[in-house]
Amino acid sequence: LRSSPCSIIGSTVEREWVLKHQQSFDVDAVHVGGFCSLPNQSQELIQTVLPSKLLQNEVLPLNDFVPTSSFDFRALAMPERNYYSFRREGQVLSRVCEKHAGINESEDVFWTLSFTNSTFAGEYAESLVQALYRCPIIQSISFSERDPPIQVPTDNEDESGSTTLAHLAGTLPPWVTCLTFDNVLSNDAFSQLVAVFQTMGRLDLAAEGDVADGPSLSQQSSVAGAAFQFLAISNSPRLRHETFDLFYQLLGSQLRLEKDLGLKHASLPSLVALDLSGNLLGDDSVAALLSTIYDKGTRCSLERLDVSRNSIGRGDAVRRVLVDYVKNNPQSESGSWTSSLTWLGLASNNLHQGRLSIDLLEMLSNDALGLTALDLSDNNLDRCDGQDLLQVLLTSLQTNKQVCSLDLSSNVFSDASINSFIETSKTMKWPHRFAFLGLKGNKP
Repeated sequence: LRSSPCSIIGSTVEREWVLKHQQSFDVDAVHVGGFCSLPNQSQELIQTVLPSKLLQNEVLPLNDFVPTSSFDFRALAMPERNYYSFRREGQVLSRVCEKHAGINESEDVFWTLSFTNSTFAGEYAESLVQALYRCPIIQSISFSERDPPIQVPTDNEDESGSTTLAHLAGTLPPWVTCLTFDNVLSNDAFSQLVAVFQTMGRLDLAAEGDVADGPSLSQQSSVAGAAFQFLAISNSPRLRHETFDLFYQLLGSQLRLEKDLGLKHASLPSLVALDLSGNLLGDDSVAALLSTIYDKGTRCSLERLDVSRNSIGRGDAVRRVLVDYVKNNPQSESGSWTSSLTWLGLASNNLHQGRLSIDLLEMLSNDALGLTALDLSDNNLDRCDGQDLLQVLLTSLQTNKQVCSLDLSSNVFSDASINSFIETSKTMKWPHRFAFLGLKGNKP
């Protein structure tokens, strides 16, 4: 291996990375009974090209059952630099696409293009979109910044040119279905991104009918945006909660008695996965989001949601939303409406401060929430109201048929509690598909 810099890992040369990767196999121990994990070197590399844990779980579902995943992906990590144009890189990208088109590669391969620690200006956006229209194999684009996120909202913060990235959402080709903004958006950029999504929602049936005759730029934006299946706006605690509230309203359609008196079309009708982790949204904001998802009238299509690291704390507002949903939509009754949400990430939210954790585990009984995967890791969990949460889980699993994966890693469950759970579970027969339980890193 030559000692040339590898663009994927910054200034580290390829030979050094391979040697460190080999050494990591000797350091990383296998944790029996915990979630499957990759060596640190591999995880850091994947984190660069797929910054969102939620998207990683779709492409490489090591701890979940995702029949549609092929575990086969190609990542094109662009060099860290100041981009004023993408024409030269676009030519290289086109040749890569032509090469792989010629070898008749499987359609199950997931292709992603990633930009890390870079700035954007000039004709970058226009030239990138032109390149992507020549490369129909690219399904995902991510923009990320490794520096620690700014905690306090400021007005003058768009030194990286993130407003340029916001406008991309309305011009991307329809085959680009996954978009990630990880610690890159300024408040102005986020507001403009929401405005772009709002414009997409105004596309009516007449405009859609004209697309066949050749879409205008605005129509093209609406059609392209409607194809998004995954969106991540993560690790951006500086973003204003008021803008998030506007964004939540775009996730479904509602009959609203406003100035225009009419049906408000969903701006993101194809969106099935949303990553808002690391934004410190708080209990009330997360509850507002869940109230949209768990409202039959909004017809929200979200199936997977990650709101980890959002300072939910006691979670009283979130708890009220979930309790109302279970009460008004009892799954024991035939014909009862069920929310589309099946995957919920609530890691690192200090849930030990309230009753939300025990209520969530109790709601797993009889598939009351309809979840197949739940992440409660790193919440300092052990007992709640004097009850061992693992024993509560045992009781709920006896009547649960849907949950496949539950992550309780990095909490404070005692060895005695874990051993009791394991021994008791061996003697019980449940009508469930439970396959993955994460208990790694529990330290009382």
